[in-house]
Amino acid sequence: MDTAHGADPAPGTDPRAIPTPARAAPHAAAALGFGLRPGDNGRLRVHPVPDTASLTGNGPYVVVRPGAGDPGRARDAAYGAGLVTRLCDAGHRVVVTGGPDEAALTRAVSGDAAVDLGGRTGPRALAGVLNSADLLVTASAGPAHLAAAVGTPAVGPERNRPDPESVVREAANALTADR
Repeated sequence: MDTAHGADPAPGTDPRAIPTPARAAPHAAAALGFGLRPGDNGRLRVHPVPDTASLTGNGPYVVVRPGAGDPGRARDAAYGAGLVTRLCDAGHRVVVTGGPDEAALTRAVSGDAAVDLGGRTGPRALAGVLNSADLLVTASAGPAHLAAAVGTPAVGPERNRPDPESVVREAANALTADR
């Protein structure tokens, strides 16, 4: 995800390790004249986060969100299916999510290799799915912000690194980084 703006991280912290929304929130609030309430540390969060094991199954998994509200960011089914295949080949269990209008896309991306939740998760359920995930792979800002709110790292195919192999490498790095 884009990490070009926001607050400076603590010394010794890689700025890419802090989700953009978490770094930008204090600046946005201050610009609008809002401060934090007493006891609020400013961290993005969703409470309570629902248990979604009945949708995803147990165990670790990576979430792939192939669609995006901005058509310029969305990836086609072939790209998403290739990404799912590479993640599965690397030993990851994959859950594919999308909105109700993306059910055909998520079905094609999931194939027989991944759990298809296309059209089955609203924002609250998606927060639960992301909360239990090890990683989110998406080019969509909304799910990336929700992942930040539940503490799940997100990576995505940026315009300068669109190939699935680079995204899988980035995912592998994110999965092995200390959280």
